[in-house]
Amino acid sequence: MIKIIVSLAMLLASSIVTSQNQPQNIQTQLDSIWKTDQDIRFELIKLQQEGKMNSDETKELAQQMKTQDSVNLEKVESILQNG
Repeated sequence: MIKIIVSLAMLLASSIVTSQNQPQNIQTQLDSIWKTDQDIRFELIKLQQEGKMNSDETKELAQQMKTQDSVNLEKVESILQNG
């Protein structure tokens, strides 16, 4: 009986240590990904409303959006694979 209690205590302690070493929880990660994704898009919409769709600033933002989309895709795929 004591062996079972000690084993359960060790298992519980192990799971607590493991959960404390985990990176941010999934919701926090997804919120961060969403924010980085949408911030650029909101800025592009603002430039469009100002009639600056062909400006250098718009072109630079479009490139940043493309790069950020690739980064975000990798992050989401990692979350899906590793949960």
